[in-house]
Amino acid sequence: MTQQERTVLITGAASGIGRATAEALAEDGWFVAAADQDDSVVTIGDRLGGSGTVVDVTSKADVDTWVANAPLADALVTAAGRFGQRLLVDSVDGEWEELLAVNLLGSMRALRAWARTRIAAGGGGAAVLVASNNAFWPSRGLSAYCASKAGVLLLGRCAASELGEYDIRVNV
Repeated sequence: MTQQERTVLITGAASGIGRATAEALAEDGWFVAAADQDDSVVTIGDRLGGSGTVVDVTSKADVDTWVANAPLADALVTAAGRFGQRLLVDSVDGEWEELLAVNLLGSMRALRAWARTRIAAGGGGAAVLVASNNAFWPSRGLSAYCASKAGVLLLGRCAASELGEYDIRVNV
């Protein structure tokens, strides 16, 4: 398989790390199947010569449908993320739930759906889950964000140990 034939799924592709990754991989010849909750992802996907789909990573149905309708992908990048800053004692459950739903559960849903397609195709592939240095170094007012990114780090490590037997690499 040549590099020009490779496909990557990228969440959070409308901005930040996700968009930069999508642009770099498209420039390197990859077909990019971009996803984001921002509808600008459709234009971005088209501009990159790939596809762009509006996806809410907090929705299992959205993620499963996106992965099922995308070309079989050699790689996955989970870059969708939220940032929130508030002291623990001032925080509210909804803020925690949103950060965990997007950062941790969104990564899990995309990884799970993609890994199932790779296993069904005979294995192989690589996933990168975007975490943060805050998974290691806590910061004042970032308890929910740090916890969500630490969860992504451990999700990636656990997934690597489980998916290695299928020749699927997972990095964080």
